[in-house]
Amino acid sequence: MQREVMATFHHVTSTDGEPHHELCPAGPTSWCRHRAAEAKDEPQPAHMYKLKPHVAAAMLPVFRRLSEPQLLERCKGQKTQNAAESLHSVI
Repeated sequence: MQREVMATFHHVTSTDGEPHHELCPAGPTSWCRHRAAEAKDEPQPAHMYKLKPHVAAAMLPVFRRLSEPQLLERCKGQKTQNAAESLHSVI
């Protein structure tokens, strides 16, 4: 799960000049359009995100915190924070 969290960060901070999709899942059905195109031998699509470097730098500590094993351990039960949402999924 740590890898997936950091893959998301690197994916959204990639640019045409500096692509960072090595952590994204490979294969033709990947959610990463770049890795899917790579698997299908198609041209790479242009990057849609244009985050400024200072914005990416500000986001990095948040993604690092989200990928900490202690925090991810709490997600194992697949429960939401909202008790009503958990109840609705059972009903």
